[in-house]
Amino acid sequence: MRIVHIVKVLLPVVLAMTANAQTKPTIVLVHGAFADAAGWSDVIARLQKRGYNVIAVENGLTGLPADVATTKRLVDAQTGDVVLVGHSYGGAVISGASAGDPKVKALVFVAAFAPDANEPVKAVGGKFPQPALNASSRAMQGGTATAVAGGSAIGVAYLLDGATHNNPYDNLNLPFPFPDALQEFRVETSTTTANNGMHSSASVSVVTKSGTNLLHGDLFEFVRNHRFNATNPFNAINPPY
Repeated sequence: MRIVHIVKVLLPVVLAMTANAQTKPTIVLVHGAFADAAGWSDVIARLQKRGYNVIAVENGLTGLPADVATTKRLVDAQTGDVVLVGHSYGGAVISGASAGDPKVKALVFVAAFAPDANEPVKAVGGKFPQPALNASSRAMQGGTATAVAGGSAIGVAYLLDGATHNNPYDNLNLPFPFPDALQEFRVETSTTTANNGMHSSASVSVVTKSGTNLLHGDLFEFVRNHRFNATNPFNAINPPY
């Protein structure tokens, strides 16, 4: 796991600089936008073996101010020094949560955003050219993110013939088949079943006509022959043919 390898290299250096002979700092881990606190499981186990008190924040991802406030409440609840670790979007969260707090002794950015004061997260990415993946169809950068029932736009589960159809790159939907190929289109909100628990805002389920053991479809036959073409209106009245 990439996070584990990065933290394995960087975090011991930071901890050696912040820990003293009497106490060790509490390590607070902040996940990114398309993840949750469980993503730190391997890192937590490694740090606990070294005797550190480790806490992973479970942010609701409802917005940066709310996530900063959640993280800051957890930091304030600690009695000693704190090292904040953020991955991806979590870098922006720890930047805000640590501002002006003498208890926070170090920040660790794991492939994370590191915005300046009052700088929006989107502005950070705008400073750099998009990687090749962003320009491909996989990223669907021109698509529209849809928020349902007051939830996050990335909180919608998309299914195609019963299989997950979320884009792992941005957690939005992958392209669906054209409407003529669909047998069923269903949107569930607020009462999604347990198998859609990963995305709680809504569930969008699409079933194609070929999604059963029956054969469905449309058959077209095209005949291309100049003898069937309509006469050009600018031709002579009585062409030789």
